[in-house]
Amino acid sequence: MEQAARELLERVLGRDNAPTLSPLAVKLVKLASDDQADMRDLARIIEQDPGLTTRLLRLVNSPVFRASADEITSVQRAVIFLGLREVRVMALGIGLRQSLPLKKNDPLYYRYWRASLHRALLARLLAARLGVKQADELFVAGLLADLGLPLLLAVLSPGEMEGFPGVEASLPLQLYWEQRRFGLDHRQVGAAAMRRWGLPGLLIRCQEPVLGDGAEGASVEQKVVDFARRGVEALFGVECGIHQLHALAQSWFGLGDETLNKLVGQALGQAAEAAAVMDVELDQQADLLEVMEKANQALGRLSGQMEPHVKRIVNGGGEARRLQEETLVNTLEAVAHEIRNLLMSVGGFARRLAKLLEGGGELQHYAQVILDEAGRLDGVLAEMSSLVAPFKPNIEPLSINELVEQVCGRAPGAGLALAMHLPGQSINIAADRRGLEKTLELMLAYGSHLSRHGGDGTVHVHISANQDEVVITVFGAGEAPAGEGPLADRSFGPELGLAKARRIVEAHGGRLEVEAGPKGAGFVLGAHLPAERPAEADNRLAV
Repeated sequence: MEQAARELLERVLGRDNAPTLSPLAVKLVKLASDDQADMRDLARIIEQDPGLTTRLLRLVNSPVFRASADEITSVQRAVIFLGLREVRVMALGIGLRQSLPLKKNDPLYYRYWRASLHRALLARLLAARLGVKQADELFVAGLLADLGLPLLLAVLSPGEMEGFPGVEASLPLQLYWEQRRFGLDHRQVGAAAMRRWGLPGLLIRCQEPVLGDGAEGASVEQKVVDFARRGVEALFGVECGIHQLHALAQSWFGLGDETLNKLVGQALGQAAEAAAVMDVELDQQADLLEVMEKANQALGRLSGQMEPHVKRIVNGGGEARRLQEETLVNTLEAVAHEIRNLLMSVGGFARRLAKLLEGGGELQHYAQVILDEAGRLDGVLAEMSSLVAPFKPNIEPLSINELVEQVCGRAPGAGLALAMHLPGQSINIAADRRGLEKTLELMLAYGSHLSRHGGDGTVHVHISANQDEVVITVFGAGEAPAGEGPLADRSFGPELGLAKARRIVEAHGGRLEVEAGPKGAGFVLGAHLPAERPAEADNRLAV
Protein backbone atom coordinates (compact mmCIF):
# COMPACT_ATOMS: atom_id res chain seq x y z
CA MET A 1 0.00 0.00 0.00
CA GLU A 2 1.39 3.41 -0.97
CA GLN A 3 2.21 6.01 1.66
CA ALA A 4 -0.76 8.24 0.68
CA ALA A 5 -3.15 5.31 1.03
CA ARG A 6 -1.73 4.40 4.45
CA GLU A 7 -2.12 7.98 5.59
CA LEU A 8 -5.74 8.07 4.42
CA LEU A 9 -6.46 4.78 6.20
CA GLU A 10 -4.98 6.24 9.37
CA ARG A 11 -7.22 9.29 8.99
CA VAL A 12 -10.23 6.99 8.81
CA LEU A 13 -9.27 4.66 11.64
CA GLY A 14 -7.16 7.01 13.74
CA ARG A 15 -8.07 8.10 17.23
CA ASP A 16 -9.86 11.28 16.14
CA ASN A 17 -12.13 9.75 13.49
CA ALA A 18 -12.42 6.03 14.14
CA PRO A 19 -15.86 4.85 15.19
CA THR A 20 -15.71 3.10 18.52
CA LEU A 21 -17.48 -0.07 19.49
CA SER A 22 -19.87 0.15 22.38
CA PRO A 23 -18.75 -1.58 25.60
CA LEU A 24 -21.36 -4.24 24.90
CA ALA A 25 -19.97 -4.89 21.41
CA VAL A 26 -16.46 -5.18 22.86
CA LYS A 27 -17.70 -7.87 25.24
CA LEU A 28 -19.34 -9.75 22.36
CA VAL A 29 -16.08 -9.68 20.41
CA LYS A 30 -14.08 -10.96 23.39
CA LEU A 31 -16.60 -13.75 23.88
CA ALA A 32 -15.48 -15.26 20.57
CA SER A 33 -12.03 -16.05 21.97
CA ASP A 34 -13.36 -17.63 25.16
CA ASP A 35 -13.52 -21.39 24.61
CA GLN A 36 -15.41 -21.84 27.88
CA ALA A 37 -18.23 -19.41 26.99
CA ASP A 38 -21.72 -20.83 26.67
CA MET A 39 -25.17 -19.54 25.81
CA ARG A 40 -25.76 -18.23 29.33
CA ASP A 41 -22.69 -16.00 29.03
CA LEU A 42 -23.91 -14.65 25.68
CA ALA A 43 -27.43 -14.09 26.98
CA ARG A 44 -26.11 -12.30 30.06
CA ILE A 45 -24.07 -9.86 27.91
CA ILE A 46 -26.90 -9.11 25.45
CA GLU A 47 -29.50 -8.68 28.19
CA GLN A 48 -27.43 -5.84 29.67
CA ASP A 49 -28.84 -3.70 26.84
CA PRO A 50 -32.67 -3.81 26.86
CA GLY A 51 -32.85 -2.05 23.47
CA LEU A 52 -30.53 -4.58 21.83
CA THR A 53 -32.41 -7.46 23.45
CA THR A 54 -35.73 -6.18 22.11
CA ARG A 55 -34.42 -5.68 18.57
CA LEU A 56 -32.71 -9.08 18.56
CA LEU A 57 -35.87 -10.89 19.65
CA ARG A 58 -37.96 -8.98 17.12
CA LEU A 59 -35.50 -10.00 14.42
CA VAL A 60 -35.47 -13.72 15.26
CA ASN A 61 -39.29 -13.72 15.44
CA SER A 62 -39.67 -11.86 12.14
CA PRO A 63 -40.39 -13.61 8.80
CA VAL A 64 -36.75 -12.98 7.95
CA PHE A 65 -35.60 -15.70 10.40
CA ARG A 66 -38.64 -17.35 12.01
CA ALA A 67 -36.53 -19.90 13.89
CA SER A 68 -39.51 -21.49 15.64
CA ALA A 69 -43.24 -21.87 15.15
CA ASP A 70 -43.64 -20.55 18.70
CA GLU A 71 -42.61 -17.06 19.69
CA ILE A 72 -39.07 -16.85 21.07
CA THR A 73 -39.21 -14.74 24.22
CA SER A 74 -35.66 -14.95 25.59
CA VAL A 75 -32.12 -14.62 24.31
CA GLN A 76 -31.31 -18.12 25.61
CA ARG A 77 -34.11 -19.63 23.51
CA ALA A 78 -32.85 -17.67 20.50
CA VAL A 79 -29.42 -19.24 21.02
CA ILE A 80 -30.98 -22.71 21.24
CA PHE A 81 -32.78 -22.32 17.91
CA LEU A 82 -30.18 -20.30 15.98
CA GLY A 83 -26.88 -21.21 17.61
CA LEU A 84 -24.35 -19.41 19.80
CA ARG A 85 -22.21 -18.10 16.95
CA GLU A 86 -25.17 -16.91 14.87
CA VAL A 87 -26.80 -14.96 17.70
CA ARG A 88 -23.48 -13.34 18.65
CA VAL A 89 -22.90 -12.19 15.07
CA MET A 90 -26.48 -10.92 14.75
CA ALA A 91 -26.15 -8.97 18.00
CA LEU A 92 -22.89 -7.48 16.74
CA GLY A 93 -24.52 -6.48 13.46
CA ILE A 94 -27.37 -4.73 15.24
CA GLY A 95 -25.01 -3.04 17.69
CA LEU A 96 -22.62 -1.79 15.00
CA ARG A 97 -25.38 0.28 13.42
CA GLN A 98 -24.88 2.84 16.17
CA SER A 99 -21.13 3.02 15.49
CA LEU A 100 -21.44 4.29 11.92
CA PRO A 101 -21.05 8.05 11.24
CA LEU A 102 -24.55 8.29 9.73
CA LYS A 103 -27.38 10.45 11.01
CA LYS A 104 -30.97 10.30 9.80
CA ASN A 105 -30.69 13.75 8.23
CA ASP A 106 -27.58 12.72 6.27
CA PRO A 107 -28.31 12.44 2.48
CA LEU A 108 -26.32 9.19 2.46
CA TYR A 109 -28.38 7.66 5.29
CA TYR A 110 -31.42 6.45 3.35
CA ARG A 111 -29.60 5.11 0.32
CA TYR A 112 -26.96 3.37 2.45
CA TRP A 113 -29.43 1.58 4.70
CA ARG A 114 -31.83 0.73 1.87
CA ALA A 115 -29.00 -0.99 0.01
CA SER A 116 -27.60 -2.62 3.16
CA LEU A 117 -30.91 -4.08 4.37
CA HIS A 118 -31.97 -5.43 0.98
CA ARG A 119 -28.50 -6.88 0.45
CA ALA A 120 -28.60 -8.55 3.88
CA LEU A 121 -32.07 -10.01 3.28
CA LEU A 122 -31.24 -11.31 -0.18
CA ALA A 123 -27.95 -12.80 1.05
CA ARG A 124 -29.69 -14.72 3.81
CA LEU A 125 -32.55 -15.91 1.60
CA LEU A 126 -30.14 -17.05 -1.09
CA ALA A 127 -27.86 -18.78 1.43
CA ALA A 128 -30.82 -20.63 2.95
CA ARG A 129 -32.00 -21.66 -0.53
CA LEU A 130 -28.53 -23.03 -1.32
CA GLY A 131 -28.23 -24.80 2.04
CA VAL A 132 -25.28 -22.69 3.23
CA LYS A 133 -24.81 -23.29 6.98
CA GLN A 134 -23.88 -19.70 7.84
CA ALA A 135 -27.06 -18.17 6.38
CA ASP A 136 -27.68 -16.01 9.46
CA GLU A 137 -24.09 -14.78 9.50
CA LEU A 138 -24.36 -13.90 5.83
CA PHE A 139 -27.29 -11.66 6.73
CA VAL A 140 -24.84 -9.65 8.85
CA ALA A 141 -22.11 -9.91 6.19
CA GLY A 142 -24.54 -8.41 3.68
CA LEU A 143 -25.60 -5.75 6.17
CA LEU A 144 -21.99 -4.65 6.75
CA ALA A 145 -20.60 -5.23 3.25
CA ASP A 146 -20.29 -1.49 2.58
CA LEU A 147 -19.32 -0.59 6.13
CA GLY A 148 -16.23 1.20 4.82
CA LEU A 149 -18.14 3.61 2.56
CA PRO A 150 -19.55 5.96 5.24
CA LEU A 151 -16.27 5.64 7.18
CA LEU A 152 -14.27 6.78 4.14
CA LEU A 153 -16.66 9.51 3.01
CA ALA A 154 -16.80 10.95 6.54
CA VAL A 155 -13.14 12.07 6.39
CA LEU A 156 -12.97 13.29 2.77
CA SER A 157 -13.04 17.00 2.00
CA PRO A 158 -15.31 18.41 -0.76
CA GLY A 159 -12.25 18.71 -2.98
CA GLU A 160 -11.30 15.09 -2.41
CA MET A 161 -14.88 14.04 -3.17
CA GLU A 162 -14.89 15.76 -6.57
CA GLY A 163 -15.65 13.23 -9.30
CA PHE A 164 -17.02 10.56 -6.95
CA PRO A 165 -19.52 8.53 -9.03
CA GLY A 166 -22.12 8.46 -6.25
CA VAL A 167 -23.33 6.06 -3.59
CA GLU A 168 -25.77 4.39 -6.02
CA ALA A 169 -23.12 3.76 -8.67
CA SER A 170 -22.05 0.16 -9.17
CA LEU A 171 -19.42 -1.19 -6.79
CA PRO A 172 -16.79 -1.74 -9.54
CA LEU A 173 -17.17 1.90 -10.61
CA GLN A 174 -16.84 3.14 -7.03
CA LEU A 175 -13.78 0.99 -6.33
CA TYR A 176 -12.13 2.02 -9.61
CA TRP A 177 -12.54 5.72 -8.79
CA GLU A 178 -11.35 5.28 -5.19
CA GLN A 179 -8.28 3.28 -6.21
CA ARG A 180 -7.31 5.79 -8.90
CA ARG A 181 -7.82 8.74 -6.57
CA PHE A 182 -6.43 7.40 -3.29
CA GLY A 183 -4.84 3.99 -3.93
CA LEU A 184 -7.36 2.69 -1.38
CA ASP A 185 -11.02 1.72 -1.63
CA HIS A 186 -13.85 1.56 0.87
CA ARG A 187 -13.93 -2.26 0.93
CA GLN A 188 -10.31 -2.22 2.13
CA VAL A 189 -11.30 0.38 4.72
CA GLY A 190 -14.16 -1.84 5.89
CA ALA A 191 -11.93 -4.91 6.19
CA ALA A 192 -9.31 -2.91 8.13
CA ALA A 193 -11.96 -1.60 10.53
CA MET A 194 -13.34 -5.10 11.10
CA ARG A 195 -9.87 -6.50 11.80
CA ARG A 196 -9.19 -3.69 14.27
CA TRP A 197 -12.46 -4.44 16.04
CA GLY A 198 -11.78 -8.19 16.06
CA LEU A 199 -14.91 -9.13 14.11
CA PRO A 200 -15.38 -12.70 12.79
CA GLY A 201 -13.25 -13.76 9.84
CA LEU A 202 -16.27 -14.56 7.64
CA LEU A 203 -17.41 -10.93 7.78
CA ILE A 204 -13.91 -9.75 6.87
CA ARG A 205 -13.60 -12.21 3.96
CA CYS A 206 -16.92 -11.03 2.54
CA GLN A 207 -15.46 -7.53 2.24
CA GLU A 208 -13.45 -8.86 -0.70
CA PRO A 209 -15.50 -8.05 -3.83
CA VAL A 210 -16.08 -10.66 -6.52
CA LEU A 211 -15.49 -8.69 -9.69
CA GLY A 212 -16.44 -10.09 -13.08
CA ASP A 213 -18.65 -13.12 -13.64
CA GLY A 214 -16.03 -15.85 -13.29
CA ALA A 215 -15.72 -15.77 -9.47
CA GLU A 216 -12.57 -17.89 -9.62
CA GLY A 217 -11.25 -18.61 -6.14
CA ALA A 218 -14.22 -17.07 -4.33
CA SER A 219 -15.96 -19.07 -1.61
CA VAL A 220 -19.67 -19.74 -1.81
CA GLU A 221 -20.19 -17.29 1.07
CA GLN A 222 -18.36 -14.54 -0.81
CA LYS A 223 -20.36 -15.26 -3.96
CA VAL A 224 -23.65 -15.14 -2.04
CA VAL A 225 -22.89 -11.73 -0.52
CA ASP A 226 -21.56 -10.32 -3.78
CA PHE A 227 -24.55 -11.66 -5.69
CA ALA A 228 -26.82 -9.94 -3.17
CA ARG A 229 -24.87 -6.73 -3.82
CA ARG A 230 -25.50 -7.10 -7.55
CA GLY A 231 -29.16 -7.75 -6.83
CA VAL A 232 -29.46 -4.44 -5.00
CA GLU A 233 -27.72 -2.67 -7.87
CA ALA A 234 -30.15 -4.30 -10.32
CA LEU A 235 -33.11 -3.05 -8.27
CA PHE A 236 -31.98 0.42 -7.24
CA GLY A 237 -29.12 1.26 -9.60
CA VAL A 238 -29.25 3.49 -12.64
CA GLU A 239 -30.82 0.79 -14.84
CA CYS A 240 -32.86 -2.32 -14.17
CA GLY A 241 -30.37 -5.19 -14.60
CA ILE A 242 -32.68 -8.07 -13.71
CA HIS A 243 -31.81 -9.99 -16.90
CA GLN A 244 -28.08 -9.99 -16.10
CA LEU A 245 -28.94 -11.07 -12.55
CA HIS A 246 -30.94 -14.03 -13.89
CA ALA A 247 -28.02 -15.10 -16.07
CA LEU A 248 -25.59 -14.89 -13.15
CA ALA A 249 -27.91 -16.84 -10.82
CA GLN A 250 -27.93 -19.66 -13.35
CA SER A 251 -24.16 -19.51 -13.89
CA TRP A 252 -23.09 -19.33 -10.24
CA PHE A 253 -25.81 -21.27 -8.43
CA GLY A 254 -27.88 -23.11 -11.04
CA LEU A 255 -31.01 -21.17 -10.06
CA GLY A 256 -33.83 -20.57 -12.55
CA ASP A 257 -35.50 -17.23 -13.20
CA GLU A 258 -38.64 -17.98 -11.20
CA THR A 259 -36.65 -19.08 -8.15
CA LEU A 260 -34.61 -15.89 -8.20
CA ASN A 261 -37.70 -13.74 -8.74
CA LYS A 262 -39.23 -15.34 -5.65
CA LEU A 263 -36.13 -14.64 -3.54
CA VAL A 264 -35.93 -11.02 -4.70
CA GLY A 265 -39.66 -10.58 -4.09
CA GLN A 266 -39.30 -11.96 -0.56
CA ALA A 267 -36.41 -9.59 0.15
CA LEU A 268 -38.47 -6.62 -1.04
CA GLY A 269 -41.43 -7.78 1.05
CA GLN A 270 -39.39 -8.25 4.24
CA ALA A 271 -37.49 -4.97 4.07
CA ALA A 272 -40.02 -2.86 5.99
CA GLU A 273 -40.10 -5.21 9.00
CA ALA A 274 -36.32 -5.61 9.03
CA ALA A 275 -35.95 -1.81 8.94
CA ALA A 276 -38.30 -1.45 11.91
CA VAL A 277 -36.31 -4.03 13.86
CA MET A 278 -33.03 -2.26 13.07
CA ASP A 279 -34.56 1.14 13.85
CA VAL A 280 -33.84 2.32 10.31
CA GLU A 281 -36.25 4.49 8.32
CA LEU A 282 -37.36 3.05 4.96
CA ASP A 283 -40.28 3.91 2.69
CA GLN A 284 -41.21 0.52 1.24
CA GLN A 285 -43.93 1.88 -1.04
CA ALA A 286 -41.58 4.46 -2.58
CA ASP A 287 -38.89 1.80 -3.00
CA LEU A 288 -41.25 -0.61 -4.76
CA LEU A 289 -42.50 2.19 -6.99
CA GLU A 290 -38.91 2.98 -7.97
CA VAL A 291 -38.22 -0.68 -8.77
CA MET A 292 -41.32 -0.89 -10.97
CA GLU A 293 -40.44 2.35 -12.72
CA LYS A 294 -37.05 0.91 -13.62
CA ALA A 295 -38.71 -2.28 -14.89
CA ASN A 296 -41.04 -0.15 -17.01
CA GLN A 297 -38.08 1.81 -18.38
CA ALA A 298 -36.39 -1.48 -19.26
CA LEU A 299 -39.46 -2.45 -21.29
CA GLY A 300 -39.32 0.93 -23.01
CA ARG A 301 -35.71 0.27 -24.00
CA LEU A 302 -36.69 -3.16 -25.33
CA SER A 303 -39.42 -1.52 -27.38
CA GLY A 304 -36.83 0.90 -28.75
CA GLN A 305 -34.52 -1.98 -29.66
CA MET A 306 -37.33 -3.69 -31.54
CA GLU A 307 -38.40 -0.63 -33.53
CA PRO A 308 -35.66 -0.60 -36.21
CA HIS A 309 -36.15 -4.31 -36.87
CA VAL A 310 -39.92 -3.89 -37.16
CA LYS A 311 -39.48 -0.94 -39.54
CA ARG A 312 -37.02 -2.98 -41.57
CA ILE A 313 -39.81 -5.47 -42.20
CA VAL A 314 -42.62 -2.93 -42.61
CA ASN A 315 -40.99 -0.50 -45.02
CA GLY A 316 -39.45 -0.96 -48.40
CA GLY A 317 -42.02 -2.65 -50.66
CA GLY A 318 -40.13 -5.75 -51.70
CA GLU A 319 -38.73 -6.37 -48.24
CA ALA A 320 -40.55 -9.70 -48.01
CA ARG A 321 -38.50 -11.05 -50.91
CA ARG A 322 -35.27 -9.70 -49.45
CA LEU A 323 -36.07 -11.49 -46.21
CA GLN A 324 -35.30 -14.69 -48.05
CA GLU A 325 -31.64 -13.82 -47.73
CA GLU A 326 -30.27 -16.20 -45.13
CA THR A 327 -28.23 -13.58 -43.29
CA LEU A 328 -31.22 -11.33 -42.70
CA VAL A 329 -33.40 -14.23 -41.56
CA ASN A 330 -30.71 -15.27 -39.08
CA THR A 331 -30.40 -11.68 -37.84
CA LEU A 332 -34.12 -11.41 -37.14
CA GLU A 333 -34.16 -14.78 -35.40
CA ALA A 334 -31.21 -13.78 -33.21
CA VAL A 335 -32.80 -10.42 -32.34
CA ALA A 336 -36.10 -12.08 -31.44
CA HIS A 337 -34.29 -14.64 -29.26
CA GLU A 338 -32.23 -12.02 -27.42
CA ILE A 339 -35.14 -9.67 -26.81
CA ARG A 340 -37.41 -12.52 -25.72
CA ASN A 341 -34.85 -13.53 -23.08
CA LEU A 342 -34.77 -9.97 -21.78
CA LEU A 343 -38.54 -9.74 -21.92
CA MET A 344 -39.00 -12.98 -20.00
CA SER A 345 -36.68 -11.69 -17.28
CA VAL A 346 -38.45 -8.35 -16.84
CA GLY A 347 -41.93 -9.81 -17.34
CA GLY A 348 -41.35 -12.63 -14.85
CA PHE A 349 -40.01 -10.18 -12.31
CA ALA A 350 -43.06 -7.94 -12.82
CA ARG A 351 -45.35 -10.92 -12.21
CA ARG A 352 -43.57 -11.61 -8.93
CA LEU A 353 -44.00 -7.95 -7.94
CA ALA A 354 -47.70 -8.15 -8.81
CA LYS A 355 -48.11 -11.13 -6.44
CA LEU A 356 -46.22 -9.27 -3.74
CA LEU A 357 -48.61 -6.33 -4.10
CA GLU A 358 -51.91 -8.22 -4.12
CA GLY A 359 -54.71 -6.15 -2.68
CA GLY A 360 -55.04 -3.31 -5.18
CA GLY A 361 -53.85 0.26 -4.97
CA GLU A 362 -51.54 2.34 -7.13
CA LEU A 363 -48.61 -0.08 -6.93
CA GLN A 364 -50.75 -3.06 -7.95
CA HIS A 365 -52.11 -1.06 -10.88
CA TYR A 366 -48.60 -0.06 -11.95
CA ALA A 367 -47.45 -3.68 -11.80
CA GLN A 368 -50.37 -4.67 -14.05
CA VAL A 369 -49.44 -1.94 -16.55
CA ILE A 370 -45.94 -3.41 -16.75
CA LEU A 371 -47.36 -6.91 -17.23
CA ASP A 372 -49.63 -5.69 -20.02
CA GLU A 373 -46.72 -3.98 -21.76
CA ALA A 374 -44.61 -7.13 -21.44
CA GLY A 375 -47.46 -9.14 -22.97
CA ARG A 376 -47.80 -6.68 -25.85
CA LEU A 377 -44.10 -6.83 -26.67
CA ASP A 378 -44.19 -10.61 -26.49
CA GLY A 379 -46.98 -10.55 -29.07
CA VAL A 380 -44.86 -8.36 -31.33
CA LEU A 381 -42.01 -10.85 -31.03
CA ALA A 382 -44.37 -13.64 -32.04
CA GLU A 383 -45.33 -11.63 -35.12
CA MET A 384 -41.66 -11.05 -35.94
CA SER A 385 -40.96 -14.76 -35.62
CA SER A 386 -43.86 -15.61 -37.93
CA LEU A 387 -42.37 -13.37 -40.60
CA VAL A 388 -39.30 -15.57 -40.91
CA ALA A 389 -41.39 -18.76 -41.19
CA PRO A 390 -42.10 -20.13 -44.70
CA PHE A 391 -45.57 -19.72 -46.21
CA LYS A 392 -46.74 -22.01 -49.02
CA PRO A 393 -50.17 -21.27 -50.51
CA ASN A 394 -52.69 -24.11 -50.62
CA ILE A 395 -54.42 -23.30 -53.91
CA GLU A 396 -58.15 -23.83 -54.41
CA PRO A 397 -60.89 -22.08 -56.40
CA LEU A 398 -62.81 -19.45 -54.45
CA SER A 399 -65.14 -16.48 -54.85
CA ILE A 400 -63.56 -13.16 -53.89
CA ASN A 401 -67.03 -11.64 -53.34
CA GLU A 402 -67.95 -14.36 -50.88
CA LEU A 403 -64.60 -14.14 -49.10
CA VAL A 404 -64.90 -10.36 -48.64
CA GLU A 405 -68.45 -10.64 -47.31
CA GLN A 406 -67.44 -13.31 -44.79
CA VAL A 407 -64.40 -11.42 -43.51
CA CYS A 408 -66.21 -8.08 -43.27
CA GLY A 409 -69.13 -9.78 -41.55
CA ARG A 410 -66.98 -10.91 -38.65
CA ALA A 411 -64.66 -7.87 -38.51
CA PRO A 412 -64.58 -6.23 -35.05
CA GLY A 413 -66.97 -3.31 -34.91
CA ALA A 414 -65.57 -1.25 -32.01
CA GLY A 415 -65.76 2.25 -33.46
CA LEU A 416 -65.32 0.91 -37.01
CA ALA A 417 -67.81 1.18 -39.89
CA LEU A 418 -67.26 -0.99 -42.98
CA ALA A 419 -68.59 -0.14 -46.42
CA MET A 420 -68.35 -2.85 -49.12
CA HIS A 421 -68.30 -2.02 -52.82
CA LEU A 422 -68.68 -5.35 -54.62
CA PRO A 423 -69.39 -6.02 -58.31
CA GLY A 424 -72.70 -7.64 -59.19
CA GLN A 425 -70.97 -10.59 -60.82
CA SER A 426 -68.90 -12.90 -58.65
CA ILE A 427 -65.14 -12.76 -59.25
CA ASN A 428 -63.45 -16.13 -58.96
CA ILE A 429 -59.77 -16.84 -58.43
CA ALA A 430 -57.45 -19.73 -57.56
CA ALA A 431 -55.76 -18.89 -54.26
CA ASP A 432 -55.18 -19.89 -50.64
CA ARG A 433 -58.48 -19.18 -48.87
CA ARG A 434 -57.10 -18.88 -45.35
CA GLY A 435 -54.19 -16.80 -46.59
CA LEU A 436 -56.43 -14.28 -48.39
CA GLU A 437 -58.83 -14.13 -45.44
CA LYS A 438 -55.88 -13.29 -43.21
CA THR A 439 -54.64 -10.72 -45.73
CA LEU A 440 -57.96 -8.89 -45.77
CA GLU A 441 -58.25 -9.02 -41.98
CA LEU A 442 -54.80 -7.46 -41.65
CA MET A 443 -55.55 -4.80 -44.27
CA LEU A 444 -58.76 -3.91 -42.43
CA ALA A 445 -56.88 -3.72 -39.12
CA TYR A 446 -54.31 -1.39 -40.65
CA GLY A 447 -57.02 0.70 -42.30
CA SER A 448 -58.89 0.93 -39.00
CA HIS A 449 -55.65 2.00 -37.29
CA LEU A 450 -55.19 4.85 -39.79
CA SER A 451 -58.88 5.80 -39.87
CA ARG A 452 -59.04 6.27 -36.10
CA HIS A 453 -56.29 8.90 -36.37
CA GLY A 454 -57.98 11.81 -38.12
CA GLY A 455 -60.59 9.88 -40.11
CA ASP A 456 -64.33 9.37 -39.77
CA GLY A 457 -64.07 5.77 -38.59
CA THR A 458 -65.24 4.33 -41.93
CA VAL A 459 -63.16 1.85 -43.92
CA HIS A 460 -64.17 0.98 -47.49
CA VAL A 461 -63.54 -2.33 -49.28
CA HIS A 462 -63.62 -2.43 -53.08
CA ILE A 463 -63.10 -5.29 -55.56
CA SER A 464 -62.11 -4.88 -59.20
CA ALA A 465 -60.75 -7.20 -61.89
CA ASN A 466 -59.38 -7.25 -65.41
CA GLN A 467 -57.81 -9.94 -67.55
CA ASP A 468 -54.48 -9.67 -65.73
CA GLU A 469 -55.29 -9.19 -62.07
CA VAL A 470 -57.84 -9.07 -59.29
CA VAL A 471 -57.49 -6.12 -56.90
CA ILE A 472 -58.84 -5.94 -53.35
CA THR A 473 -58.67 -2.32 -52.21
CA VAL A 474 -59.13 -1.01 -48.68
CA PHE A 475 -59.31 2.79 -48.39
CA GLY A 476 -60.60 5.57 -46.19
CA ALA A 477 -59.99 8.96 -44.61
CA GLY A 478 -57.46 9.48 -41.85
CA GLU A 479 -53.70 9.60 -41.58
CA ALA A 480 -51.64 8.72 -44.60
CA PRO A 481 -49.41 5.63 -44.13
CA ALA A 482 -46.33 6.36 -42.05
CA GLY A 483 -43.89 5.21 -44.73
CA GLU A 484 -40.36 5.79 -43.48
CA GLY A 485 -41.54 8.04 -40.64
CA PRO A 486 -41.26 7.09 -36.96
CA LEU A 487 -43.78 4.78 -35.35
CA ALA A 488 -44.83 7.34 -32.78
CA ASP A 489 -46.71 5.10 -30.38
CA ARG A 490 -44.55 2.02 -31.02
CA SER A 491 -47.71 -0.07 -31.31
CA PHE A 492 -46.03 -2.11 -34.07
CA GLY A 493 -49.03 -4.45 -34.40
CA PRO A 494 -50.79 -2.92 -37.46
CA GLU A 495 -47.50 -2.33 -39.29
CA LEU A 496 -46.30 -5.88 -38.69
CA GLY A 497 -49.70 -7.15 -39.76
CA LEU A 498 -49.36 -5.31 -43.05
CA ALA A 499 -45.94 -6.88 -43.57
CA LYS A 500 -47.51 -10.30 -43.04
CA ALA A 501 -50.26 -9.45 -45.56
CA ARG A 502 -47.58 -8.44 -48.08
CA ARG A 503 -45.83 -11.76 -47.51
CA ILE A 504 -49.01 -13.72 -48.30
CA VAL A 505 -49.83 -11.67 -51.41
CA GLU A 506 -46.29 -12.03 -52.77
CA ALA A 507 -46.47 -15.78 -52.18
CA HIS A 508 -49.37 -15.74 -54.67
CA GLY A 509 -47.21 -13.92 -57.23
CA GLY A 510 -48.89 -10.59 -56.51
CA ARG A 511 -48.00 -7.35 -54.78
CA LEU A 512 -49.36 -5.20 -51.96
CA GLU A 513 -49.33 -1.44 -52.49
CA VAL A 514 -49.67 1.10 -49.69
CA GLU A 515 -50.30 4.68 -50.78
CA ALA A 516 -51.76 7.95 -49.62
CA GLY A 517 -55.22 8.82 -50.89
CA PRO A 518 -56.08 11.53 -53.44
CA LYS A 519 -54.16 14.77 -52.83
CA GLY A 520 -52.28 13.08 -50.01
CA ALA A 521 -55.38 12.66 -47.84
CA GLY A 522 -56.36 9.30 -46.38
CA PHE A 523 -54.98 5.93 -47.38
CA VAL A 524 -55.29 3.29 -50.11
CA LEU A 525 -54.18 -0.32 -49.61
CA GLY A 526 -54.28 -2.53 -52.68
CA ALA A 527 -53.72 -6.30 -52.85
CA HIS A 528 -53.00 -7.09 -56.52
CA LEU A 529 -53.43 -10.80 -57.30
CA PRO A 530 -52.79 -12.42 -60.70
CA ALA A 531 -56.00 -13.46 -62.44
CA GLU A 532 -54.22 -16.61 -63.60
CA ARG A 533 -51.72 -17.72 -61.03
CA PRO A 534 -48.32 -18.70 -62.54
CA ALA A 535 -47.61 -22.42 -62.29
CA GLU A 536 -44.19 -21.84 -60.78
CA ALA A 537 -45.76 -19.92 -57.90
CA ASP A 538 -47.16 -23.20 -56.53
CA ASN A 539 -43.75 -23.90 -55.05
CA ARG A 540 -42.89 -20.33 -54.03
CA LEU A 541 -41.79 -19.78 -50.45
CA ALA A 542 -42.26 -16.26 -49.18
CA VAL A 543 -40.52 -15.43 -45.96
